[in-house]
Amino acid sequence: HMSVRDNILFGSSFDEARYTAVVHACALRADLAALPHGDATVVGERGVTLSGGQQQRVALARAVYSRPSLLLLDDVFSALDGSTGRHIFEALFEGASPLLGSAAVLLVGHATQFAPKAASCLVLHAGRPVARGSLAQLQAAREGAVLSPEERAALGDFLDSVGGSGGDYQPNEAGDAAEPAEEEAVELEAAEAAGAEKSVVPGSATGDFAPEGSDEVRLGVRTMLAWARAAGGWRWLLPELLFFVCERFTYVGADFWLSAWTEAAPEAAGESSTVASGFGALFGFSGVVDSEADQRARLAVYSGFIFGNASFAFLRTWWFVSGGAVAARSIFRRLLGAVARSPMSFFDTTPVGRIAARLSYDTEIIDGLLVQKGLTVIASSFWLFSGLTVVLAIVPVVAVAVVVCAAVFAAVHMLYLRSGVQMQRLYARAQAPLVSLIEESVAGGATIRAFGETHRFSSRLALLNDDASTAFLAFVGVGRWLAVRLETIGALISVSVCVALSALSEQLSGPIAGLAVIWSFNLTITLNFLVLP
Repeated sequence: HMSVRDNILFGSSFDEARYTAVVHACALRADLAALPHGDATVVGERGVTLSGGQQQRVALARAVYSRPSLLLLDDVFSALDGSTGRHIFEALFEGASPLLGSAAVLLVGHATQFAPKAASCLVLHAGRPVARGSLAQLQAAREGAVLSPEERAALGDFLDSVGGSGGDYQPNEAGDAAEPAEEEAVELEAAEAAGAEKSVVPGSATGDFAPEGSDEVRLGVRTMLAWARAAGGWRWLLPELLFFVCERFTYVGADFWLSAWTEAAPEAAGESSTVASGFGALFGFSGVVDSEADQRARLAVYSGFIFGNASFAFLRTWWFVSGGAVAARSIFRRLLGAVARSPMSFFDTTPVGRIAARLSYDTEIIDGLLVQKGLTVIASSFWLFSGLTVVLAIVPVVAVAVVVCAAVFAAVHMLYLRSGVQMQRLYARAQAPLVSLIEESVAGGATIRAFGETHRFSSRLALLNDDASTAFLAFVGVGRWLAVRLETIGALISVSVCVALSALSEQLSGPIAGLAVIWSFNLTITLNFLVLP
């Protein structure tokens, strides 16, 4: 994403006089005047803002401006009309002070009208040299050298084309020499009349690419509903919720069953009856465990809870991932279709790195990370609900502490959203220029090496990589800030539960008190999984 001027300078220091001379010699003045921002116009991906001839002349201007001692020009006049090509040739090689007068130039091409001005000509046929020398030496070789019929014909065609198009080539007369300048003046006036902004020596480059939106975007309810519809709608959502409810019921049921089983041990025969004992009575078990058969029956019920929990956990995971795959496929097809149907102006004003980031990085998030995080959030929500249910069912007085901690949690979470979401977006946006630079460096690797600019582009790549890493580390740092506060909130709830259990020790049995403590500890883990990215 360099401006026309930066493409011509290409790392060289700016010399106003030479820059103006090079722009005029390469017949670029009128073209720059017609561009939206003069030579501050960003060339764009693959040079989309310039025509083929303009790209060729900008590349030639870059080579000329660098003051080369040796220059290889490969068919540089192929995309130019005759008058423009003649103007450029005279400005570069003829006159009182030609811009390439001190350079050794190897000009490859089919513009044979310039051959008479060459110090030496090399004629090739089928990739093999036929003859070399001045025109007089080539004429002599045509008549006397030992050549194959094909080679003699190729040499004859070259000499005939030189003679037919200007074997007696001379610099333009005064009237002809003024022709390109007059044409440029006419085009320049037309650009001015059209109100085009022109600048041969601009102050700074102005981008033509549409800036990527920086507004804070969050994963809202509408977005989640759109994803759920893409996953299958209610036909997918209702079974998923049913699997989660059954998975949570069997998990909590297993814990209550263990408490009821523990209370039924002979050693705990004198303890108070609790919710856990009532839960055991639902399955027809009451009193003390007094036989091996009773132990095996209770073990069978516990095994049923464990097997059911494992089965429902597998089903809810498999069903969610299957829906995520369907949603990812549907969303990607819509995305790809929208890109494919976009007008060419979209590709002219949108960096390919940004498009690649949307089709790769963002798509990867939808394909994998969104499914993983979505499953974690839903599971954590059910964990939070079931944990609070268990704790409040055993120790209702803890509701006061839960309400206070919930208010603190809401305030902390709002503070996190102000920066955390934006940090994640900044990290995502930092990928686009990095991808663009890599793509441009690979495409223009030969030019970068030829001008000795490898270090500059490597430094630029390292800088963009540092920017992306900085955004990522900032995002991680904000996440850790939130994690510390969530763990503190969870610890406060656990302390409140322990204090309440201590005060109610005469009313609660040991197994049920232990169950409340374990689930209060789980709340801290649940909050981290529910909120942290």
